[in-house]
Amino acid sequence: MEVIKEFKLFYENYLGLKDKKYTNGIAVSLCPQRDVPLNKRFFYKLIASGYDGEIAMSCSQDFSEEEIIGICRYLASGGIDESLMQSGIKVRNYDQSFMYRMIQHVPSTFDVNDVICLPGGQVIKVLYVENSKKFLAIMDDSLVGYSKVSDVIYGYGNIVVWIEEAFRRMGIAERLVKLLINRCYEDDIVPMYIAREDNVASIELAKKLHFEIVQKEFVASYVAPMNPSYAK
Repeated sequence: MEVIKEFKLFYENYLGLKDKKYTNGIAVSLCPQRDVPLNKRFFYKLIASGYDGEIAMSCSQDFSEEEIIGICRYLASGGIDESLMQSGIKVRNYDQSFMYRMIQHVPSTFDVNDVICLPGGQVIKVLYVENSKKFLAIMDDSLVGYSKVSDVIYGYGNIVVWIEEAFRRMGIAERLVKLLINRCYEDDIVPMYIAREDNVASIELAKKLHFEIVQKEFVASYVAPMNPSYAK
């Protein structure tokens, strides 16, 4: 199956679009996936995007009909662009942002090893933790960064990368993500990169690694507390 067809199948399932209904011309799905945490604590309670010639909105099953109608009015008039934010749209008390969803149109792997040599002779060793699908960058027994697949959903793996501030802009993130991409393909996982529209560094890294934007999304998100049960 072609990459873009595979992505369309994933996206329709992820947004629950097979069960869509229309409100003010917006394709709406009350989707169970919106109540499943990403990376253990992050909930995308609402995702709206331009898809297949229409605006589609996937939201939590606890959204009321009144809330849905109100949000759809904004989407119908503003679309998925900057004017939507300027319209005053407000989805509960959730954080609102534009996100880019990115994949490799042509699957690419990289010739890299698990030792990173920094200027000045410092050496970072990279270890892979199988049960958490995570590469750890270790120097002098201290963690300086990691890349991991936070979640695998319908065969697609969400890539997450973090680098200690003092070690940024040294090429560590690029090396870790390359290793992770290679591992994803070995494990029959399609790597997927998601970044906020204003996270220029992250988007540039993804593009350098042959990722291309396939969807721009308006996302209303919620971060659950560290330990208590997840609140709505």
